[in-house]
Amino acid sequence: MLEVLTWEPDANSGKPLLCLHDKGVPFTHRYIDMGQGRHVSPEFLAIDPAATIPAVAHMPIIAAMGPELCR
Repeated sequence: MLEVLTWEPDANSGKPLLCLHDKGVPFTHRYIDMGQGRHVSPEFLAIDPAATIPAVAHMPIIAAMGPELCR
């Protein structure tokens, strides 16, 4: 299953959530608190070494660019 990692409120974080919901694709959502530096934690860097938010993980594939997330 897809896992969407976002920071809210942020327009870029909303794009993959809206796109997946609109297409009826099942996914889980995980909030990453950038204000607390969670995007540079070892746990998140293991998922996305570039520390980019939003990210969509479908191991072993990670997509972190906005247009890629909505295809």
